Amino acid sequence: MQENSFSTSLDKLEQKIGSLLDDYHQKKLELEESKRKIQELESVVARQEEAIKNFHNQEKINKIAEQVTVGEKSSNLGENTKLKLKLNEYIKEIDKCIALLSE
Repeated sequence: MQENSFSTSLDKLEQKIGSLLDDYHQKKLELEESKRKIQELESVVARQEEAIKNFHNQEKINKIAEQVTVGEKSSNLGENTKLKLKLNEYIKEIDKCIALLSE
């Protein structure tokens, strides 16, 4: 009788261990998935920070171009417009280069 009770207890213990192992493997998979998501989100944040930095740089260059335009006489307005357009082209090219380097 005791042997039967011992066998039953041992079977229950094996079931509990199996259940714990299943839970462990499930949690391990969930942890790996969470780590992957964290890496993706960190990558998104880095790209957004870079975009913000580029935007601020472009804004600064635009302000400089506007100051040059405002500071000059109206006779040089055509040259200032060309300068501003050229600066905008440079900004776009720099942004493209940064985007390529970020990949």
